[in-house]
Amino acid sequence: MEEDTLIQAKEVNLNKFGKIDTLINGAGGNHEDTITSVETQHLDGNAEKSFFDMTDEGFTNVFEKTLRGSFLAAVVFGESLFDQTESAFQNL
Repeated sequence: MEEDTLIQAKEVNLNKFGKIDTLINGAGGNHEDTITSVETQHLDGNAEKSFFDMTDEGFTNVFEKTLRGSFLAAVVFGESLFDQTESAFQNL
């Protein structure tokens, strides 16, 4: 998610509803290098793709999407939320 897209979404909502009361932030993503084929490591070593096969690049990509997405949403929508006497900000 890019900041410009969030700003546009904020403006659309402000124009339509006049204020923003709630932000439910479910920012995140995935990367093919962080997907495992099983949830547990097979003792016989037959896992197609385990935790130990994940790459730093994939992890960094997912971490950046999740953390940066949450940060950008908070920055873009936060000021409008604080303008309200009662507002809610939920990170999932």
